[in-house]
Amino acid sequence: MAFAMSNKWLLLIPKAAISAALIVFVLSRVDLASAKARLLMVAPEMLVLAAGVFVLQYVVCGFRWRAALAPLGARVSYPRLLRLFYVGNFFHQTLPASVGGDAVRTYLVYRDGVGLRTAISAIMLERVATVAALLLLVALVQPLFLGRVGE
Repeated sequence: MAFAMSNKWLLLIPKAAISAALIVFVLSRVDLASAKARLLMVAPEMLVLAAGVFVLQYVVCGFRWRAALAPLGARVSYPRLLRLFYVGNFFHQTLPASVGGDAVRTYLVYRDGVGLRTAISAIMLERVATVAALLLLVALVQPLFLGRVGE
């Protein structure tokens, strides 16, 4: 048991070093004074609203993924799915292609005991539902903007 624990710590050290190096690299490329000035110009209520929308979006996405898993017979708790969804979205943002996050979510839910075929099918169903919802949203909102945009 002690050996397994030391292995975890040994693996954590390079991860932390790489993360710290990447943070330093990014911060070295940012004009912090300009960023601070721009941040101070933002209305605080808009920041709170943006954070609320962000959280609400993840809550809805977690339910959507759960709705895709349930008919396939997979039973994963909602808090666990929400956590896995958040991890997957981190990889959506950091990897060059958006399918990386889906692959990570598939692997993580598979590791939690969901069959691989079920995990892949649920991700695909969730993606189809996302695209269908976006198409519906565009169809509903487009008439409102046609008058403003014109031909």
